[in-house]
Amino acid sequence: MQIVVCVKHVPDTEGPITVDTATNSIRKGWLPEVLNPCDRLAVEEAALIKERCGGGQVTAICMGLPSAKEVLRTCLAMGADRAILLCDPAFDNSDSYATGVVLAKAIAVLKLPYHVILCGARAVDTNAGLTGPTIAEILRLPLVTEVVKIEVYDHDKATVHKKLEAGNRAVIETPLPALLTVESGINTPRY
Repeated sequence: MQIVVCVKHVPDTEGPITVDTATNSIRKGWLPEVLNPCDRLAVEEAALIKERCGGGQVTAICMGLPSAKEVLRTCLAMGADRAILLCDPAFDNSDSYATGVVLAKAIAVLKLPYHVILCGARAVDTNAGLTGPTIAEILRLPLVTEVVKIEVYDHDKATVHKKLEAGNRAVIETPLPALLTVESGINTPRY
């Protein structure tokens, strides 16, 4: 099973955060950065799928600053086999849509093999949740968002449980390759 996981480095929300009132954005620079919590779930789920399928490869890909290397090392420690950092000054201050475009183009240009692309449902710094859907649109992949359970069958289809309002779930069968955004409750990440 070939899996690509798109990850983001974000400010550590466990520490003190201050907002720059001039730009209405989080003051970065002095805050430590960590793997986005929803992306941590995606990396863990990729490792679990690889284990359940008896092998494969997990590739973590991140667009960001050179400091994102630490986040990719975390992905490798969690079970990713490869890590790719897309780093260019042209990417600075990209929004979720631009990030999705860059990641989709990189996946295509690098010819990364995949049956599944996993993303976190949202990032804690923007809470936008647009990167995964943007990648799916550009790569013309089926998309299921807010996934809390994944069952893969024969590398050509998956059954996923999607989180709905009021604690309800929808069970969806999707052909592979597909892009899935994972939600809290899908797993408990390993240390």
